[in-house]
Amino acid sequence: MLVDLLPFLKAHLDDTCSSSLLEAIRRLTLQLVRAQNLSLIAGTTQHTSQPSRLSCCYQGQLDPLLEDALLKFQGCRYLL
Repeated sequence: MLVDLLPFLKAHLDDTCSSSLLEAIRRLTLQLVRAQNLSLIAGTTQHTSQPSRLSCCYQGQLDPLLEDALLKFQGCRYLL
């Protein structure tokens, strides 16, 4: 997932971490997590609702944690 996020971060390396940039990073990260979870769920042989419930719960916990972590960078110049 980080490999997919790095090109975006490198493209904004010289940007100040505004709230809109941090929101874009948060949305992209959550999108990548969802895509990764969907591919993992599709790859399982069991077709139960448990993986999707766990995925939803995990994303629900990840979103506020990610938002809090990214807020620490607001106003900073360098991401990497």
